[in-house]
Amino acid sequence: MELATNIISYGRAKTKMYILKPALWSNFPWFPVKRYREENGFVDIEVGVVFAGEKKRVFLANLFLLPRDKKLVDFMKESPQINYGSLDELLDDGWLGD
Repeated sequence: MELATNIISYGRAKTKMYILKPALWSNFPWFPVKRYREENGFVDIEVGVVFAGEKKRVFLANLFLLPRDKKLVDFMKESPQINYGSLDELLDDGWLGD
């Protein structure tokens, strides 16, 4: 149990560092994130992206499935989103860098 806690703490700290330093993002201006949810004995993986100018918002979309011809503004308007009050709230909800 202690090992799992340490791994989660490390992942959270690493994700926070990356979100706060967009220059490190390999897919700038997008940073892919994921979180694991357990429902009825099954583990579900949710994927999303954080946009450089919106560090407290997760856009629920798979970065690698975005259409190339779609404008960024249109994508942001159409995608479901989860808004958080702070970056720590986003991390508390289980989002980690992918």
